Amino acid sequence: MRRPRLSSTRVNATVAADKVDGRAVRRSLNKTGRYVRKPVKDPKSNELMEEHGVGYSSTGLVAQMREQGNEWQQGEVNVKLAKAYGYCWGVERAVRMAYEARNAFPDKRVHITNEIIHNPEVNQRLRELDINIFEEEAGPKGKDYGAIKEGDVVIFPAFGATVQEMQLFRDRKVEMVDTTCPWVAKVWNSVDIYGRKSFTSVIHGKYSHEETVATASFADKYII
Repeated sequence: MRRPRLSSTRVNATVAADKVDGRAVRRSLNKTGRYVRKPVKDPKSNELMEEHGVGYSSTGLVAQMREQGNEWQQGEVNVKLAKAYGYCWGVERAVRMAYEARNAFPDKRVHITNEIIHNPEVNQRLRELDINIFEEEAGPKGKDYGAIKEGDVVIFPAFGATVQEMQLFRDRKVEMVDTTCPWVAKVWNSVDIYGRKSFTSVIHGKYSHEETVATASFADKYII
């Protein structure tokens, strides 16, 4: 299978296309001056995440339980907190960057190319912050990004974005906030390296999942 075709407003991840150098495209984003790929640890955004209950709790009962050996006791009630719970590091990082983007660009239109993570409550919180979320593909023509204009802010979700989407938004001169989990990007690097050696990449994942689609866009030849 080959990479998808790029149009001026739509991106369809299932259509064959000419080869695109994903590594070169990613590097080109850094040269635009409109690309952010690391959180800035903005205190105001952290406070709002805490208020909304979408971050790594630093206050309240959960924080207290962590300090007390992951247990809380009240009378005859004893509650134990699992050692591993909540968001993974990459997801928490992505949500934080989305909040920071909204705070950094208060007067700009902000979009996300898909759900930031698959958590309805978190996505609803972002909508309440007036962040537009493009849902999964609707029909054979793919997603229509025609509503996104120059100067808007586009967030790439934790699952990543396709090479074609990166090209589209780079050329449209939008502000890009890339929240892709670094562990996902590491897979992209591997796919790219082996692709240059003429290997076929075997991608183990749901065919239409955002992370699978993004990873496939970096491959020359692949099987899902």
